[in-house]
Amino acid sequence: MPCDGLVSRTEGAHLSLCLDVPSLNDPGTPIEFTIYITADGTEPSALTYRSSQRYDFAVVDSSGREIWRWSMGKAFAQVMSEETLETGATLRFREVWDQRDNEGREVAGQTYSAVGESLHCSADYQDCGHTLQRTFEILRPL
Repeated sequence: MPCDGLVSRTEGAHLSLCLDVPSLNDPGTPIEFTIYITADGTEPSALTYRSSQRYDFAVVDSSGREIWRWSMGKAFAQVMSEETLETGATLRFREVWDQRDNEGREVAGQTYSAVGESLHCSADYQDCGHTLQRTFEILRPL
């Protein structure tokens, strides 16, 4: 799991989550965001979901304004489901951002924050959504 120590542990479920984002990026080059969820307990972990959406990614600029969200404009089935993650197994959710905002405009070179969210819940559908955030930079053209 290549996350440089950016790991969040989910209480009671024995899960580790991390968000992997390249720290320096050239302008206009697609950026890959990846969430890893690992069952690190001695028993399998159940991941419960309130819809068919399993994760989300967003990009926030240095003023705190959200400029891009992966799920924007997508529709997800409203069905409850459960997925079992065996001990030691890792789920990976990956998306690529084209460095364009939600309106399709190319973004400027600056520091941004990537937000990754796993939308799993505890078994009683409480404690839903586990968010990780990591800063990255888009270099300014020379």
